[in-house]
Amino acid sequence: MSLKRKFHELRRLFRHQTIQFIAFALVILCVERAGEHISHVRGGRSNFNAIPDNGELPGSEDPETVLKDSLGNFEPAEEIDAGTPGELGKPVHIDSSLPDVKRAFSDFGFNTYVSDMISMNRSLPDM
Repeated sequence: MSLKRKFHELRRLFRHQTIQFIAFALVILCVERAGEHISHVRGGRSNFNAIPDNGELPGSEDPETVLKDSLGNFEPAEEIDAGTPGELGKPVHIDSSLPDVKRAFSDFGFNTYVSDMISMNRSLPDM
């Protein structure tokens, strides 16, 4: 196909209003975004090597860090209260003849009486 024919087909394509609108919208979008990117890059370059002069350098020690002479520096382990029901995955034994237990089974189909006793934040044993 000759170059002259391609040019005429392109002119015919741009006569449609839809194509003109899309081309105009793309040009406006590109021009708007270009200004946005330029201002963003200029703003980033102005303080690139600036270090805040507050006396602290990045990476300085945290005063709440726990340091020990043993392997690994971790936060202290949480204290486990072994006396609460269901702690460490142990079963909760209650008398099934209690009226609250019977009512829980009849209303909901499972023991909500014991379920309410067990904490949502209980500890489970590691495998």
